[in-house]
Amino acid sequence: MDGAIIELNGNWLIKHDPEDKLEKEGIMYRDSIETAGWNRIEVPSHWQNQGYDYQGVVWYLKEFKVENDRLDDNRKAFLNFKGVDYRCQVWLNGVYFGTHEGDFDSFEFEVSDFLKQENRLLVKVESYVDRRPEFKTTLKGGNYHWDCLPVKQQGLKDCPEVPSASNPQYPNPVVNPGGIWKPVFLEITEPFRVEELFITPEFKGSQKEVELYIKGKVYNWTDDPVSCQGNIKLIPDNFRGDSFVKDIDLYLTPGYNYISLKMELNRPELWWTWDLGNPNLYRFELKLNDENDRQIIKYTRLIGIRKVEKGSNWELYLNGKRFFARGTNYLSDHYLSRTDKERYDTDIEMMVEANMNMVRVFSHMEKDYFYEECDRRGILVFQDLPFQWGYEPDPVIIERARSISERFVKKLYNHPSIFLWCCHSESRYHDYNKLDRIVEATIRKIDPGRPVWRDSVIMTSGEPPEYFGSLDEFEDYVSANISVHWVGWYWGEIGDAEYYNPLFITEFGTQSLPGIESLKKFIPEEKLWPPDWDEYRYRGFQTNIYQENMGSFPEKLEDLVRITQDYQHKFYKKHIEALRRKKYRNVNGLLQFHFVNTWPAIDWSIIDYYRKPKKAYFTVKDAFKPVLVSFTAIFNQGSVEARAWVVNDYHHSLEDLTLRWEITGKEEHINKEVEIPVIEADLAGIIAREIISGDFKEIRVRGELIDKSGKVLSANKDTLIPLKKYKYVERVDGVKVNRKADAI
Repeated sequence: MDGAIIELNGNWLIKHDPEDKLEKEGIMYRDSIETAGWNRIEVPSHWQNQGYDYQGVVWYLKEFKVENDRLDDNRKAFLNFKGVDYRCQVWLNGVYFGTHEGDFDSFEFEVSDFLKQENRLLVKVESYVDRRPEFKTTLKGGNYHWDCLPVKQQGLKDCPEVPSASNPQYPNPVVNPGGIWKPVFLEITEPFRVEELFITPEFKGSQKEVELYIKGKVYNWTDDPVSCQGNIKLIPDNFRGDSFVKDIDLYLTPGYNYISLKMELNRPELWWTWDLGNPNLYRFELKLNDENDRQIIKYTRLIGIRKVEKGSNWELYLNGKRFFARGTNYLSDHYLSRTDKERYDTDIEMMVEANMNMVRVFSHMEKDYFYEECDRRGILVFQDLPFQWGYEPDPVIIERARSISERFVKKLYNHPSIFLWCCHSESRYHDYNKLDRIVEATIRKIDPGRPVWRDSVIMTSGEPPEYFGSLDEFEDYVSANISVHWVGWYWGEIGDAEYYNPLFITEFGTQSLPGIESLKKFIPEEKLWPPDWDEYRYRGFQTNIYQENMGSFPEKLEDLVRITQDYQHKFYKKHIEALRRKKYRNVNGLLQFHFVNTWPAIDWSIIDYYRKPKKAYFTVKDAFKPVLVSFTAIFNQGSVEARAWVVNDYHHSLEDLTLRWEITGKEEHINKEVEIPVIEADLAGIIAREIISGDFKEIRVRGELIDKSGKVLSANKDTLIPLKKYKYVERVDGVKVNRKADAI
């Protein structure tokens, strides 16, 4: 049954078509194409990676041979594109086969009757930069239009909650990746294809009995119906255990055949995140033989048996067990064709090392390998659809978005790591009421078993409104229910984190410079220091916001690196510890922003583009430990009450522990050892209090939590000061902005 693969990667020819005239001239139908003036390019790749700084139409030409003995009457040939960015049309030997929009998914054409010994494949690829980026017609997100990519914008003075393209602070895109960026091949195989298959576990009242539903489409390319027999198997892949087998009989008529099967599973091993159990995976196999016992279909993939849920107040559940999300925002590279398995392995390993159990894939789709590894490593995925900021609210655009959303969800459906679908990143008013409504309805129809959320910037109990009657109504609602936690960067101060108690945070962070070694790789020496601030701003550095938070610029580059990395370190320490102390007393999860630079940049990442961790990476790693000790203090007249807190994110209790801690204020010093008989599972609370007498402007606290074997489960230290009261939202010239905290 195994088919033959003819790889079509490697050297292709390309020609720019800035006036989009070659199709009108009928280049597709010429007996021969004059290739003088065409250039060579390697496929797969984005054309920008091959040195072509260009936006618009590019024609790809590939000539290839197929031997006569590769085809026979019982086989079919499929021309497969694993990914083209962004829109394309395909002709083979002058015959038009169709078009495709979207950079993320594969598509194929049945070309059996049109192959020759010598073949000419012509692909017209389009990738433009929108002239009105707040009303884009290109339906892409984070890997096209994002302030973590190269953008044109003036220095930020304030941070409008809903910026517009008329605002000079609005980040306008300058590059849209384009090209045949994934492999292309010809597959010669049996005339039966599993076109889609959705595998859904449903629990029957407990985790011991599970019904596995298998639904999909099989296409019979022959002219005759076929009776076939076979089986479905679930075979343990990364653990030892029992297999499950179900025999099946199918009758495949010519054309589409819709299948719906059910399989009973008794006590299957469940898929868990790495910190709550084992990410157990089964190899799902579907095999079918015809009446002559000839195998005509073999379909294989990995699946996990698990159940995901979100409560009305953003309670998160995996297999019926509540958990706290510790995670990040992620886009591996501006040009995803650059990201290989080695880089994914590095990034995912660093996520696990940083104690993250969830990753938000920011407004795009990564390569297949990323999701496969999240499945294997036990990391949940908060998956954005590929929509970021504003789009043209035209019915044709919205229908295109519906199609893209359907294909997007179907492609990732079977990954156990996918926890939630988020329809739109920082939606605009004109999108929320129309485009987002259709995207949400499309997702819910395809995948009713997963949580769906309409807008990443909104976080509220229950479901947000279906629509808003005006822009002011939308802005007011966003302000009151905001999920992006920029306290200490765009508004407020770092210490103000103690006042926030959100249900869930989709973004929070500050900018910092990479190390000097990395900076020297992408900023020319003459612009590095003394600094060319235009170059720094082009690389993403928000110089005005830096000055608001950290003061004037230092005289040395190493001091600028140190100041920004120290500030980012302090931000994450204060914010993560404060918010984790409020675990389940509103707060259900934190996703820091963001993990790694998508290009050689100066922005919010905690790892630079060359995979060198900044100081804040290690801060996040410590603050995200499943067991965390932290400290607070209540400053009174004549005394301070110091409090030691513990957060236990494990689903088991901790017993026979000792807290050793010391408190220092001026010359006063307290050293204590406290026996902790038990810390309950999945808990956050105070485990010790001490009063130190005196009037202090600050106290210093350090301590460690030790188990009975002497192992340190968590160690921490902090300098604590009285909290300030503040207000953070006001209107300036009719525009809602967030301002620095005012001490009262």
